[in-house]
Amino acid sequence: MTCVLLLACTLVYESEFLVTFDAETETAAQATALEYTVFDELGEVAEERRVMLDGTLAFPTPELPIRPLDGDWHRSFTVRGRVLRPAADGSLEVFNERSFRSSFPKPGELGRQRHRLVFSDDCILFHRMCSADETCIDGRCEPIPFVPPAGRGDEPLRTVQVRTGDELASAVADARAGDAIVLEPGTYDLTANLISNVGGAEGAPIVVRAREPGTAQVRFVGTGVAEVFLIRHPWWVIEGLDLEGACPTDDACEHAFHVTGPATHVVIRDNRVWDFNQALHANRNAAGVAPDDGLFEHNEVFLTRPRAVGNRVTGLRISRVSRWVVRGNVLRDLVHATATAYAAYFVEGGEDGLFEGNL
Repeated sequence: MTCVLLLACTLVYESEFLVTFDAETETAAQATALEYTVFDELGEVAEERRVMLDGTLAFPTPELPIRPLDGDWHRSFTVRGRVLRPAADGSLEVFNERSFRSSFPKPGELGRQRHRLVFSDDCILFHRMCSADETCIDGRCEPIPFVPPAGRGDEPLRTVQVRTGDELASAVADARAGDAIVLEPGTYDLTANLISNVGGAEGAPIVVRAREPGTAQVRFVGTGVAEVFLIRHPWWVIEGLDLEGACPTDDACEHAFHVTGPATHVVIRDNRVWDFNQALHANRNAAGVAPDDGLFEHNEVFLTRPRAVGNRVTGLRISRVSRWVVRGNVLRDLVHATATAYAAYFVEGGEDGLFEGNL
């Protein structure tokens, strides 16, 4: 769903005794309703109304009695409105607030003016999409709260055993809160990234782990840019895996883990990660939402040879996020073929990050 789509609106004046809004959207999705509020000169609400639209329609504001002031009959008022689209296309909200001064020929007459608000997609300022497991709260996409069933404790709600790369990809794509995705011993070749579609919850995280630590090797062998685990939702745990970047070119194996957006409380621990330009990249998404409160613990990160790439080589790049803990990891043999490589850093304004006990 579309959470917020703000437009800068054009106001066109027409000198008739009627106030109307014309919802003229230049988009394929048709508006279904227009809500508006009229305020009087003291800022009090004079009327609130919602009118259903079918295409482009007009409707009047309430009739406001005029009064004499400085020898002229006039009435000032403020109108604020928004247009709503069908739920399947999200919500298109258009805001306008402005006062109008009107003059009428006869004292005591009920006077109305005509104005038109023309809404155009040319002036889109901000656009945010919410995923299927998110809801729009105060203009932000937030995870839909999950309440685990009572009496389960820390046990998984569902255990999914996988034995191939395809089974692993399907299990991650179909995961739900409380799942434990268990990799049996073996090699798991991937040609596409594993992308979270939903989040876990406190007490019911989504866990991806090896049956026995070190016995499940996940190899990215695709031709696209690798972000083996692209985690965009909260409460995921990845543990006990071996992750190898086996791309045809060094540029392709970019991230073993990319944690972004509202993916808070992600735990990555007890893994071996090698031959990626960055083992971990944690950052805000385009909407500015940060995956805070993460843990990267007891992992081994290394390269088997210098990376011949045009971009950076960094073991861990944690950017503009807060309260991440990096503890007890081994970061070794991180070498760029032609430039400086870095083991790990917090960067660009995050707060309360902690490095401790790393080598």
